[in-house]
Amino acid sequence: MCEVSIIIPVYNVEKYLRECLESVLQQKSIDIEVICVEDASKDKSLQILKELEGQDSRVRIVCNSDNRGLSYARNRGLQEATGKYIMFVDSDDMLKENAIAELYNVMLTHNVDGILFDMETQLEGESAKEKWKNLKTPPDYCTENQLMSGKELFVQFYQGNNWKIEAWRYFWRREFLVNNNLKF
Repeated sequence: MCEVSIIIPVYNVEKYLRECLESVLQQKSIDIEVICVEDASKDKSLQILKELEGQDSRVRIVCNSDNRGLSYARNRGLQEATGKYIMFVDSDDMLKENAIAELYNVMLTHNVDGILFDMETQLEGESAKEKWKNLKTPPDYCTENQLMSGKELFVQFYQGNNWKIEAWRYFWRREFLVNNNLKF
């Protein structure tokens, strides 16, 4: 059993995968396992995963025989996870140095079931640049550091009509997800 299981669904992401995994594997101060659920990619994603698995024992590959989709991949990763805490990372995401340690310390300090955290957005391509060209900063997601119940968070989302539903924006206590049968 490790402290944190990081679940990464993988499907046709050879362009981003190495950089994503390197950012995850740089998280050195916390005992992690990295569960990569390879969802029958048609590109070189599996080859990259095997190479990185050979270089770092924290990487574990789970292969689907056929493409089952993002939700299935995340659920499969959750079934395989042994960590006390769970983080879902998309295969085109990158973690800042010490991100896992910071989230882990907040969990221990406040004894909460989940953390909604902030992120920075980097968009690629002309259409993405056009979408945000008039903004000085990425969209505002988390403006306050505060503790609140799930009900309070729901009310805040509802009142602001600003839902934060992306799986990669949360850090969870595994026991909470399992005991409440929370799945994608």
